[in-house]
Amino acid sequence: MIRKKQLIRYIVLGILLGLVLMVQSIPAWGEVYARSVYPVIGALLSSLSHEFLFRRRFVHFSQHNGSSLAFPFTADTESFHGKKCC
Repeated sequence: MIRKKQLIRYIVLGILLGLVLMVQSIPAWGEVYARSVYPVIGALLSSLSHEFLFRRRFVHFSQHNGSSLAFPFTADTESFHGKKCC
């Protein structure tokens, strides 16, 4: 039995696939999409991606620098040199 959440997902995907096929088959719809819908979606995603990319870079550099500085103090020297601990 398909769960309700999965059924809704399939319905949405089916509708989106139908829209894509209709836009591909009727060139005028593709033109409408390219001139009216795409710029709005692009502006929204662009505003979101600027904030997200900054945060992702900051977290990446913080983790990298923090682990590089902490490694000499937290490394298990016996296992680092290939010897077993116990």
